[in-house]
Amino acid sequence: MEINTQRLLLKPLNKKELELYIDSRERFEKEKNLKVSGVILNEDCCEELREIISSNPNVWAKSDDFLLYTLWLLIDRESKSIIGQFWFNGKPNTNGEVEMFFSIEKAYRKKGYSTESVSKLIEWARHFKPFRVLTVEVSDHNNAALASLKKLGFKKFDYDSETALLLDELDSASESPSFSKYYIVVYSAKIDDVSDFEV
Repeated sequence: MEINTQRLLLKPLNKKELELYIDSRERFEKEKNLKVSGVILNEDCCEELREIISSNPNVWAKSDDFLLYTLWLLIDRESKSIIGQFWFNGKPNTNGEVEMFFSIEKAYRKKGYSTESVSKLIEWARHFKPFRVLTVEVSDHNNAALASLKKLGFKKFDYDSETALLLDELDSASESPSFSKYYIVVYSAKIDDVSDFEV
């Protein structure tokens, strides 16, 4: 399964592809006829991906279950270059929430790739319905990402007073948190099911 946008291919990696990518991005790029980037994956990231593979052995055998556990590559179709990646945090929680972690490589930032890919991803999720609410955590200083989220219709989580007190305790400088969490309701269910979110 792959998702096409105007400029990109969003490709989720199956287990074999993910293992190859972790082992050697260069070998993966050569095998898939992609432009060799010279990028070496961060060892912490590789270790986290290995952990995802080993701790979720059953998801790889079933048809689409792995989509919420694997790494998705953003591939520029014209240049055949990997320009970024994203992954989800696995099975949705009881509210139907899934968090997404997103990264665009430095040379490709501020070109609209994240807006383009997340927009198409939301469209796909509305039909496939793997989750109801997509969340993402973003640095309060990442103006490009914040503008993209606003354009896509994401809303900032409003923390209740108890959460605000906890954040104050954790933040010795009494400044606002350096990251904020945003969400978008991909599809609605019964009203009482989405009471935690503004719809």
